[in-house]
Amino acid sequence: MLRCARKAKPPLPPLKHRQLQLSRYDSNGEGKEAEAEDDRSNTIASLCKKGHLQRAVEILHEHDDPLSPSAYRSLLKLCNQKKSLAHAKHVGAHMASLQERYTTTSLNEYLVSTLCMCNDLDSALNLFHSLSIKTVFVWTAVISAYVGRGDGVVAFTVYARMLEESALPNEYTYTSMLKACGIIPSVQSGKALHACLWCEDIKSSVAIASPIIRMYSKCNAISNSEMVFQEIPQHDILSWTSMISSLIEHELIDKALALYRQMEKQGISPNEWTVSICLQGCCILAELKGALASGESPLEIGKFLHHDAALRGFEMQTFVGSALLRMYDKCMCILEAEATFCSLPDHDVVTWTAMLSSFVEQGKAERALQTYRQMLESFIDVDKLAILSALQACCALPIWDEASSGCEHSSSKPSLDIGWALYADARKKHIASDVFIGNTLMHLFAKCRRFVEAESVFNGLSVHDVVSFSVIMSVYTDQGQAKKALQLYQKMQEEGVSPDDQTVVNGLKACCKCAEEESEENDDLITEMTFEVGRALHHDAVERGYDHNLVVGSELVTFYGKHGSVIEAEYSFNNLFEPDAMAYSALLLAFTKEGRNREASQLYSQLLAQGIIADDRVDICMLQCFSASRNIKDLCKMHHTILHSDRNSLSLELSTKLIFVYASYGNASDAHAVLSSLSTQDVVAWNALMSGSIHSGDYAEVFRALDMMRRVGREPNESTFVSLLSACSHAGLIERGIKYFESMSKHYGQTPRIEHYGCMIDLFGRIGSFNRIEELLLTMQGQPDVGIWLGLLGACQVHGNVELAKYAYKHAVSLRPRQAAAYVLMSNVFTNAGMKREADDVNLSRQKASAWKKPGQSWILVNGAIHTFIVKEDAISQLGDIVCKLQQKHMFWRLEGFVPQIDHHQPS
Repeated sequence: MLRCARKAKPPLPPLKHRQLQLSRYDSNGEGKEAEAEDDRSNTIASLCKKGHLQRAVEILHEHDDPLSPSAYRSLLKLCNQKKSLAHAKHVGAHMASLQERYTTTSLNEYLVSTLCMCNDLDSALNLFHSLSIKTVFVWTAVISAYVGRGDGVVAFTVYARMLEESALPNEYTYTSMLKACGIIPSVQSGKALHACLWCEDIKSSVAIASPIIRMYSKCNAISNSEMVFQEIPQHDILSWTSMISSLIEHELIDKALALYRQMEKQGISPNEWTVSICLQGCCILAELKGALASGESPLEIGKFLHHDAALRGFEMQTFVGSALLRMYDKCMCILEAEATFCSLPDHDVVTWTAMLSSFVEQGKAERALQTYRQMLESFIDVDKLAILSALQACCALPIWDEASSGCEHSSSKPSLDIGWALYADARKKHIASDVFIGNTLMHLFAKCRRFVEAESVFNGLSVHDVVSFSVIMSVYTDQGQAKKALQLYQKMQEEGVSPDDQTVVNGLKACCKCAEEESEENDDLITEMTFEVGRALHHDAVERGYDHNLVVGSELVTFYGKHGSVIEAEYSFNNLFEPDAMAYSALLLAFTKEGRNREASQLYSQLLAQGIIADDRVDICMLQCFSASRNIKDLCKMHHTILHSDRNSLSLELSTKLIFVYASYGNASDAHAVLSSLSTQDVVAWNALMSGSIHSGDYAEVFRALDMMRRVGREPNESTFVSLLSACSHAGLIERGIKYFESMSKHYGQTPRIEHYGCMIDLFGRIGSFNRIEELLLTMQGQPDVGIWLGLLGACQVHGNVELAKYAYKHAVSLRPRQAAAYVLMSNVFTNAGMKREADDVNLSRQKASAWKKPGQSWILVNGAIHTFIVKEDAISQLGDIVCKLQQKHMFWRLEGFVPQIDHHQPS
């Protein structure tokens, strides 16, 4: 518990500083030396008054003789003013080299205070502990040093020790302790100190009132601040300004400005600090997009304060000018900010940086960088904030893409070059390891995809904060090193850095990336590691209240959706107070991925009913859903909604998806209509038409699309040839497929990829040409993927090639041990060949690998409605109509002469 200092007996009058007086006159003429020493002391004291610290210290070291106490005090005082630790240590060393009788306790206390002010607390404490007598002056100096370092708890420990040694605090001690209360913060300790001031009968001191007001404000007890202010019998400018500052700190702008006007009515003229603080209130009000109760806007209040400052003659002061710049910036008045800057008679680093920051916040990155260059040309010594603002401007520039267009004079190219130059400036200033500079540099390098440089900056930082970890985690995820990103998340917690919402989002993205990588390598979409890590991240988000955050919640939905946990995805979605389009698209993707198209359609209807404007992500998700569910009615309805929305035009990605879905429904006319509406019919749109036509089985449309594409001047690319070869394979056009495959390299200079080889293997597999397949396997560039091996297995099943099937099966299982298709096909090959024991062995291997697949779905159009069902399903509506329709189809097929093939052997 905080103790009040007891009222002790009146202390004895302080001892006057005693100096050993040597005899100035003796038989050897030593009186002249004493006079010379006095002259040296006077010379040093005179130099200190003029501020010439370096010359004064040089004269100090010319002789080893002691100076007068007043000369030492003059030196230490100037060191204190200039915050020159090096010179203070020189003076201290000179004092220490003399015999003890030549220095006094008060000088050592003054040296302790100077060392504290120069931020060398360790040296100050060493000297402090060596003092036999410690007065309130030296105790207060040490307490103030800890307060200056932001260590309020230790300041209280020193204060308690001071009371134990019966040193009575004075007003300066209490002022420092009140600041310590605000640092912790501890309103209970602050109230105890306030009570001590009542006991000491200095409660009404105007000098102590301001620290009390500020203390209560820092402890979030603004009502106590107002009470203290009202109890002051006579206010000075300091108390008025402290109260106004406290109100603004708590965003009570109305009260603060009312107090400003009341102060003027009572005849107290505001100073430059009062006006600057009120301008800061205007900035806060502008950021909150609010206004006063009277209806005055932040800009109107700011202009009033600007006029008031001009009338009082401190409009041109640097501090006020900087505050005016920030106010106009926050009020989006960049022209007024520039005019204010130009009107200032002198521009220092503060005003330059304020103008620079204004350009950055207004999105004028190039103007900001021009301002930075003008600072350098004006020989302004740029500081950390100026370099940081310039780096932020550099990040806002468009980034040059080395792979695009090869434009040598692109305005976006200098962004990285300027970043390197700013990095060099930071290194010259020895601030490159500063966490704010480092974080911005990492962001710039990451944006420019210079991942190695970003990692180097991270490793060079002296301290890592949550932003540092967030940026570097994003870098590793983008680099494809998602596991390393997750390891960094763990390291962050080990270093005691609490994650924020963005860090949790980056961690979840890394989990999704890990799952995708595992899916590509081992067919393990759901891996225990990434799923458990993601669950732990979810737990962290819940503990910190981030799960209601839209970005975090949407990423949680995405994470669970990618891992096939739709229930958890729905829970995370429902946990959001007001889901936006991003959250809806995440859940729609989860539904679509799991084939839950009915729930996806219901969710889309819910989105429209709530008046949320669907963006391209939502629309593309729904198009994917309609593509899977074959729901033409809902597709047309959605297309109508998109066309009548507030969008100026459809994006190319959305239009391309529409073309694909219409074509996959066999509705080529609507697909062509969307294609014709495009301002630029690029090869991607034509490829979408071809790919969709393959899905609907309209292979003739694929070849027609190729001819039309060529007529409008578009050449086929690699994706185009995938569609062409696939169409040839499904249509049994062997010679045409070979012609397209050969023309890729001969006429178009395109090297066939794995996809093209896969189509050709499927093409030859349909006619049982295994010699050609073996030639393709030997000549193809790159390793065959699982799709090629499965295609070959399918051909072997049709044509009964057991030996080649075993070869393909071995490779397919090695790539996808948990994929069911390879086991099923190989089992069918053995069964058709009468090799029952081998088929049983394959089925046993399948069980051990837990390789199961979802049941296949079929769809049929009955009375304008599409119905999706699986084998032996009887829980769907209109089952009788569907069965009747199927029977009619069978009858029609038989009348046409179609005989179903019920075995897998090639007919003789």
